[in-house]
Amino acid sequence: MMNILFVPEDQEQRERITSGLDETMFVEAGAGTGKTETLVGRIVALITTGRAIISSIAAITFTELAAAELRERVRSRLLFRIEAFGFPDTEKDLCQAAIRGFESASIQTLHSFAGQLLRERPLDIGLPPPFDVVESIEAGISFQNRWETWLDETLDVGSEAHVLGRAMGLGLRLDQLREIAVSFYEKYDLLNTPFPVLSPPDPKAVQGIIDARCQILSLMRLAHYEDDPLVVHAKKIVRFGQRLEGIGADTDMALATLSRYGRLTLTRGRVSDWDEDPDTGKNGCTALKSVLNNLEDLKTNELGASRASIICELSESIRGLAKKYACERLQAGKLEFQDLLVLARNLLRDKEEAREYFQQRFTHILIDEFQDTDPIQAEMAVLLSTPICRKTDGSTDLLPGKLFVVGDPKQSIYRFRGADISVSEELKKIIPDGQVALTQNFRSQQRIISWLNPLFENWMNDDASYTGQVEYRAISAKWNSDATDPPMGVRFIGSALAVSAAGSRYTEAEAIASVVRQIKTERWLVRDGNEGNLKVARHQDICILLPTRTGLHALETALASSDIPYHLESQSMVLGTQDVRDLLNCLRSIDSPGDQVALVAALRSSVFACTDVELFEFVQAGGELDYML
Repeated sequence: MMNILFVPEDQEQRERITSGLDETMFVEAGAGTGKTETLVGRIVALITTGRAIISSIAAITFTELAAAELRERVRSRLLFRIEAFGFPDTEKDLCQAAIRGFESASIQTLHSFAGQLLRERPLDIGLPPPFDVVESIEAGISFQNRWETWLDETLDVGSEAHVLGRAMGLGLRLDQLREIAVSFYEKYDLLNTPFPVLSPPDPKAVQGIIDARCQILSLMRLAHYEDDPLVVHAKKIVRFGQRLEGIGADTDMALATLSRYGRLTLTRGRVSDWDEDPDTGKNGCTALKSVLNNLEDLKTNELGASRASIICELSESIRGLAKKYACERLQAGKLEFQDLLVLARNLLRDKEEAREYFQQRFTHILIDEFQDTDPIQAEMAVLLSTPICRKTDGSTDLLPGKLFVVGDPKQSIYRFRGADISVSEELKKIIPDGQVALTQNFRSQQRIISWLNPLFENWMNDDASYTGQVEYRAISAKWNSDATDPPMGVRFIGSALAVSAAGSRYTEAEAIASVVRQIKTERWLVRDGNEGNLKVARHQDICILLPTRTGLHALETALASSDIPYHLESQSMVLGTQDVRDLLNCLRSIDSPGDQVALVAALRSSVFACTDVELFEFVQAGGELDYML
């Protein structure tokens, strides 16, 4: 019986990717639709058609692992073309030339690519030619040292120390100040505009409280009851005013004391429990609340203005630190990862000769996982793909076929590192005719996809009220199982969860182990290979995904109790297994004999298997938990 070749429903779009080599394209490809495969196919097509040589192609990925995988897949595809029958000799020759020059291929992460640009023309940007790239751990230590130096210098200078002291008095903590410094350090290229100089407000709040004491005391006499909650509160305000007067109304200490005090207002107190003020005709409760509200407004406005003035002054000082530190790294030739991007972008943006050189050097720019690209990275790609002479109206006109990006906006997860989904949307506007959508999924069967599509269409409905949301594109399944027993698709397992988090984890783990047993007992079927033939599921066909390591111990216990064999794929999770924890406790007790907790944990582990009763009886009999004895 002859197998029918599967044709994806978006085959026309896939063919466009490998044939429309003179088109600039933005390929939106969901999970399981073959994003990397499209990138490989495009690169091979560029080579086999003679449009590019391997050394003139820049293929950019997001991680080192992805770059290594892409390199290997391109290399394997070229070798296949050379060895397989049916391909023209001219194509084979082009593939052989690409293999011979494969070491010169720029298939790498964007940071590595930026480093390559800088190493080829370091003097253009003011870099010493033999510059080094500092690893993240060393960079973190260097920044901490630089921050502590700045802090020491600030505390030694009279005026700056005074500003910092006022900031601390108004509630600013050093760790918050360091957070500001970290954000400036990480995004120093955006700090081109100085912070405004805000004059401190006139000191009125403290004096206002001091002066209001007589009025407050006068209004308090109008209360029917001495234990009225508003009276009790007002007495505290009067005492607080006396305290402020003792400190000094125009001192920083008084303002700092005011910043630590709670609200001056109080909503409690009933009008019916107060008499009217004979001087004004207003109810005493209402009048007193009005006085306190005015004082609260005065306090809030003055503290806000004071804090804004101080924060701007400190932020400007920290901005200077971040910019100066970046210059120090540039002059010393000790670059960090962000420096690579910033300097490479500046090189392409500000040095026309260098930009023209690299535009000729790299005839084609291909970028994977474009949804995780930040504005600097996108600007580099556009600069390399845009003619030196722009249009008179300032609009961007990309060189045809030079830029090719692949991504899935729905999978953007690196916003905390500066990735901005709007970057993808802006690029789409530049190339309205070059947008391609891949919707054929090769991983999941129909029953999974039919559950997933309506769910995400409902959640990701391009609601204009939610900034950054993207439209969901429905995907199609390759496999459609005819099996009815057991039912395939998405299933929810487990019963009502326990009250405690720990109890819930064990309940979930037991439910998972129960399903694994059910899969084996009922001989569930799974797909085997690309042909999609059904076979009986084995333990190695079952994958359990955990969002965190928190529930790992409970899951291990449940699987072991059910005699279900398993192994952990993630090395970091291996460190969280009970066996490793037991070993670490043994090593801790050896390294630190006085650590009684580690020693008892080691004795109670599977290594020594001592029970609590045995340990108790040993100690009761005069034994000492000290292996040194």
